[in-house]
Amino acid sequence: MWQSIGGNGNQTVASIEGFLGNSWLARQLLVDETLATNLMTHAIQEMGYLSEFLSELYVRETAVPEIVANEEIEE
Repeated sequence: MWQSIGGNGNQTVASIEGFLGNSWLARQLLVDETLATNLMTHAIQEMGYLSEFLSELYVRETAVPEIVANEEIEE
């Protein structure tokens, strides 16, 4: 998810730029079919890459340190 400069952590910050930038009219005027297709392709590729390592990363980042150390020794 994109974050804007000056955001407030994970809280939604209302702004005129956010409202106008994500409006139906802005998308119709600024995003042509080629750009939309390219963005979709990029998103599909990115999800594929992320799916390869995010589950393992989550387990490692949220696990008890002793368990992670034991898994590394077994590998």
